[in-house]
Amino acid sequence: IGDLEDGFIDILRKLLNLHRTGIPRMEALKKISTMRGVYIPALYRATYWRDNLSSFHPITGDTPDFIKRACAKTINDDPSKSILITKHTKFSCSFMIEISRGCPYECGFCLYRYANYPPRFIDIGVFEKELQNAKDKLGDKFNHVSIIGSAIANHPKFLDILNILLANELNLGLPSSRAELLKPDYLSLLKKLGIHTITIAPEVGDDSLRKKIGKDTTTEEFIEFASNINSLAIPKLKLYFILGLSTKPQDEVDSIITLIERIHTNYKGHITISVNPFTPKAQTPMAFYELPSEKDLKKAFLNLTRAIYRENLGEVKSKSVRQGRIQRLLSLGDRRVSEYLTSSLKSKKLRNVSKEEEKFIPTPDGIKPWDHIRLL
Repeated sequence: IGDLEDGFIDILRKLLNLHRTGIPRMEALKKISTMRGVYIPALYRATYWRDNLSSFHPITGDTPDFIKRACAKTINDDPSKSILITKHTKFSCSFMIEISRGCPYECGFCLYRYANYPPRFIDIGVFEKELQNAKDKLGDKFNHVSIIGSAIANHPKFLDILNILLANELNLGLPSSRAELLKPDYLSLLKKLGIHTITIAPEVGDDSLRKKIGKDTTTEEFIEFASNINSLAIPKLKLYFILGLSTKPQDEVDSIITLIERIHTNYKGHITISVNPFTPKAQTPMAFYELPSEKDLKKAFLNLTRAIYRENLGEVKSKSVRQGRIQRLLSLGDRRVSEYLTSSLKSKKLRNVSKEEEKFIPTPDGIKPWDHIRLL
């Protein structure tokens, strides 16, 4: 559980040494279960009472009650990276590298902060060294770099990173970014680095709901951002939204449409709107957030899609409400979810979640199947 860099080599060495002794498999697993980040589900027993998880505990005294997440102090020792040399692919002869891990923001719906805290950044010298290594391996065909991370513009040397890539005449691939952080000087460099699409995530249409879910970017900051990329003639903008963050999803639809209309007024390029149902995540403040009815949510999705196309505001991409309910079960459910997966395997598709299977999801005040996993 957590970062591989923190102790994974020690775990492998211990397993190898145990294997050489001929120790039985389960005994070997017991031996490594005390190492930080190691979780052996078979060493923990779940019991149930009246459809609810009633206890979850180790089966032996040697197994820890809680599993602490492995957390690397730095991402500089061996940065996560990939040199792509495959031919006939979109990113052939390109380089991917993680420049940040963890997120300083507190969006209540997002697991990333809670699973990867605290934020850590690659040193600029390490970045340059890894970039040079990629150039040496890929040669003259090397022309593209994808940077990986959450809120990447929070990197204290983000401007330097962009200038280094520009000096090396490389194109850049960018993940979803926070609109308020991509100031005009950054955007100008991104345009020079071959960026054709920028992705931002308003999540919802109005400031009050956005603030309620822990995201403090304002509507006016999104409008200013749209104007800035329009002035630079960046041709494509992608917007991420979540639907189902209140018990009145039609109100969400109305505010989303209003926001998109304002963005559309200030930006003349192609807009893609990605809208997905809210999926609660374990270990987040919104794990047990009240959801709208499935009927109301389906109607809201239909109304939103129709309004966007009717007003010619952009292209819509979305996941179904059904998929959202399945993801919720997989995210929050206890071990009995295996029964659902087994039956789905027989039918060769993930079927609709039944009322009985909804009982696999714990109650807010009950024992949760992740209580023994300590992320922070």
